[in-house]
Amino acid sequence: MVTITCAVFVFGSVKLLAQFDPLDDTAAFIHLAPNPVSGFTCEEFAVNIQLTATDARVFELRFVFDAADYQLVAVTPGSLAALHVLPHMVDADTIWLDGYFHPNFTGLTTIATLHFIALAPLGDHSTLIGLLDGQGWSGTADAPEPMLIGGDSTTVNLEGTPPLPPETLVIKNFLDDSVRLTWHKVTLDEDSDPVVSPWYIVEFEDILNNEGVYTPIGNTQDTFFYHDFIIYDFDPGDTSTVNAATYRIRATKCEP
Repeated sequence: MVTITCAVFVFGSVKLLAQFDPLDDTAAFIHLAPNPVSGFTCEEFAVNIQLTATDARVFELRFVFDAADYQLVAVTPGSLAALHVLPHMVDADTIWLDGYFHPNFTGLTTIATLHFIALAPLGDHSTLIGLLDGQGWSGTADAPEPMLIGGDSTTVNLEGTPPLPPETLVIKNFLDDSVRLTWHKVTLDEDSDPVVSPWYIVEFEDILNNEGVYTPIGNTQDTFFYHDFIIYDFDPGDTSTVNAATYRIRATKCEP
């Protein structure tokens, strides 16, 4: 007989239950590591699912995550020879992960690693990945023993501050029908944190034909860009000045 004591983690409107008492073959515990984990915009981060159990045979787990800020890109099974992880399923913000041990397992092992990629969150903030619920069985197929599986959550610190805008945009004629744009490399974001490999989105406003509308015309990781554009055909002797177009460069941490 085991006494179960639970701690409650709140994830939005969902309660995540964590089991802390000593284990026997009627209880197991899921621990997510590392805690906390950092998620940088458009970069991958990983969370390990560690199981502590006695005589574990089958496990069925559900995890909840913040699908608006990052997405699951892969699940890597643990390396234990007795472990067999079935194909996972994802529905909105919930991950289903089932598997079994043959022979039964006692001890601590990593059953899988969840690989996420951070999207483009608005500003820096923290969220959670946690065990929603779980069940399992010890014993044998002919005489299964139910196993209560509890677990914890891990904090994901998301870094979503946008880069500073590029400075010193210079536009020069190139050949007869093109222009060459150059600008200074962006190295910091709005929090003065380093930006390593930004992308640049080049936008174009055709003032003569479509004023007020900026159209993306390309993206690059270089600090220069060529655009085929005949500025204006003047009549002979015409010395007037025409504001024909505007270029705008936006920096982003993600590949567009």
